[in-house]
Amino acid sequence: MQAQANQSLYWIYPDADWLIHFSARRYEKLTLSVDQRSGGSGPRDFKLQYSLNGVDFTDIPSSRVRVTGALKPTYTNFALPDELSGEKSVYIRIKICGNENVEGKELDDPTVIGSGKTSVNNIIIKGIKLPSMLSNVEENDSAVSAVLTNLTQAAITPVAVLTRYQAGMAVKTDILNINTLAPGEYAELNFSAYADDYNKMKIMVFDSLGSMKPLCDAYELGGVKNPSLLSYVSYSEGASAVLTNNTGSPITPVVILSRYKDGLLVKASVEQIEVLNEGDQVIIRFPDCEEEYDDVKMLVFNGFDSMQPLN
Repeated sequence: MQAQANQSLYWIYPDADWLIHFSARRYEKLTLSVDQRSGGSGPRDFKLQYSLNGVDFTDIPSSRVRVTGALKPTYTNFALPDELSGEKSVYIRIKICGNENVEGKELDDPTVIGSGKTSVNNIIIKGIKLPSMLSNVEENDSAVSAVLTNLTQAAITPVAVLTRYQAGMAVKTDILNINTLAPGEYAELNFSAYADDYNKMKIMVFDSLGSMKPLCDAYELGGVKNPSLLSYVSYSEGASAVLTNNTGSPITPVVILSRYKDGLLVKASVEQIEVLNEGDQVIIRFPDCEEEYDDVKMLVFNGFDSMQPLN
């Protein structure tokens, strides 16, 4: 992350500061680089503080610096605390910490308060992307296995979550609580099979269910998908399709045709169908739409109650 110049013409001692907000999710070994200067009666001494909620701030040791009237680096690849690694929301505050300005006068002097200028430039946050802890990921008969290795420098008691998706919606989530792993130790993950239809899976590893702090990138893989229930789909002069029940059991489908304009839904049409046994077919027809639209989607669900997607 990099930000360019900012300048404060008015500031209030002792509460003036620069606030940097960023996400360190999936990154570790964070560093900060900043250029600073103060002119006229601007403040001279600064320090760094950090927070994970933007309210409670903690001083960062050995971060006190002194600026001059010239724009110069005050922090160059300055190491930020390890506890910020992987955090979704990080606040860094560059805060006035002395009572003197660049001219050597006291900041609470009535002739000085709020005068002068101070600025920051070339703010750069760097980090090393956390390596994936997952390897040997395999899918067999809709069951999933993987090896989780602790690549951190400390012991962890992780939680692995496998989520299966169909038509962009989560249809099944499995959670594995794993025993404590020392650095370098590994555990074998085995998720049970799932019979229903899905077309994508994602494995995520967190430090705990409480904080849900990710320990590595999510691992995505394909899934088992039944043949489409819809065929001979046409969007000419309305919409039509042939719906075939190939699920292996009776269904009472609901077909929803959604029309969109600039990404916004402009009209949704619903067709409720009687029970279809395995292999049964039915022709679906929707009338044309008077509203303008530039995209259309036809989705099939197993009844209004469950709204379980079938395609």
